Amino acid sequence: MTKMMKVWIELPEPVEAGYTGEEICKRANEMLVRLGSTNGEFSYSNERLVGKWIKGHYIFTAEFGKTSLKDNGRWFNLDYFGRDNIEIVGEIS
Repeated sequence: MTKMMKVWIELPEPVEAGYTGEEICKRANEMLVRLGSTNGEFSYSNERLVGKWIKGHYIFTAEFGKTSLKDNGRWFNLDYFGRDNIEIVGEIS
């Protein structure tokens, strides 16, 4: 297994942040694009996720499929985001 430096990105609960889940996802996706991501995005569902008492949850979608984010966050590949502008190393997560 290859070593990978990782960075955690966690999105706030919409109610606590004073924004809608969709607004938060839009900003998070803009950030991912600025970091050089070409695949993968956050979205928000108003459905209650099993194991969460708050209605609504974040989803991360990439080429490997959709993942519901029970803790509102995801580990990303810091080697990918910190790469040289010319060389692409690995995948974003």
